[in-house]
Amino acid sequence: MLIYNREWIDNIEITKQASGWMKKNLLAKDEYAAISEKYKSEYHTSNFFVRIGMFLFTLVIISSAVSLLNLIILSDLHFGFSFQCIFFAIAYYLAAEHFIKKDHYFRSGVTDALLYSSVFSMSFGIINLISGNSYDFNLDPLIYIACVLPFLIFTSIRFRDAFLTLLAYAAIFYFNVLLVLKTGTTGKLILPFEGMLFSFVAYKVIRNLKRKEEYHYWKNCILVLEIASLVTLYLSGNYLVVRELSIALLSADIAPGSDIPFSYFFYLYTLAVPIIYIWQGLKQKSYVLIRGGVILEAAGILSIRYYYSVLPIETALSLAGIIMIVIAWACIKYLKVPRNGIAMLEDETQDEAFETVGSILVSQAAGKAIQTNSGSPFGGGKSGAGGAGGAF
Repeated sequence: MLIYNREWIDNIEITKQASGWMKKNLLAKDEYAAISEKYKSEYHTSNFFVRIGMFLFTLVIISSAVSLLNLIILSDLHFGFSFQCIFFAIAYYLAAEHFIKKDHYFRSGVTDALLYSSVFSMSFGIINLISGNSYDFNLDPLIYIACVLPFLIFTSIRFRDAFLTLLAYAAIFYFNVLLVLKTGTTGKLILPFEGMLFSFVAYKVIRNLKRKEEYHYWKNCILVLEIASLVTLYLSGNYLVVRELSIALLSADIAPGSDIPFSYFFYLYTLAVPIIYIWQGLKQKSYVLIRGGVILEAAGILSIRYYYSVLPIETALSLAGIIMIVIAWACIKYLKVPRNGIAMLEDETQDEAFETVGSILVSQAAGKAIQTNSGSPFGGGKSGAGGAGGAF
């Protein structure tokens, strides 16, 4: 299913991790050279700015080629536009596969542009075709999503693309919302609670996938899904979102001094859920939950303040900033000494399990255990992956 060579992807990750260790003086240059020699990858990679440049350049080439072909061959655009979109979508997709399989491009910008052009061209072609080329798009949105979603899911998995993964999750969540609304007034009333349930189940499923080693090739996609499910879980019960949906869907007329049903529950949900995220993040050692909780807590305070103003906005923002700085400083001081498996260290690990495997491979490639300096947080073990005071 995955279009990329898995061994080459692993080699890229290993050399990238080794490069990070060398920059932190945890690895000598000759050891890094030995690792790079042993774990080679045939893929051509690009830095962020080159990738953006190649992405834009490829889009210009695609637009120019399509426009020229239209002028030469297709005179009746209204009749042939849907088939044209589908034809070019297939061409873009085959070109993306060719650049990856034959030319060994990896996240180069060229393949990104071809892939996204293929997805959007195919989606628009299918939607316009089933609409009868009328450009009215007056069919049930469920039909459009059902037609586009399989291709979206397939490409996001095959190319392990995080952006397409996010679009697929958004489409699935919106599909779920539309199904609930099909039940009428009852669906409109239970929509916030159903959205919470759907997001919570999705988060649990995603967490289970994250724990399985065979899915580590899609770790960026899984990370995006994890963040998206946490955001939709929060937004489903956010007071501002629920109140505005009540006005839009139920035509609720909220007079001054009145409020939406279960308002106190949504007040509590808006402020308490981000705190639960932070608590679970500390408990699970998950930076996604911790950072998400901090951001969403600020969003929750602003959501309620939008309707109930206690302080001027300048004073409220300044006070919130001071409080967050004090909390951050207190946490840093508190975690200078490791507590319950959590510590504030200079080096931040991104994937503990993969780094453990990587350190074993590093030791094998270098022919000896990694030598660490006196200021590093490692040492005391009997191999490159040994813990302090213990053998691997």
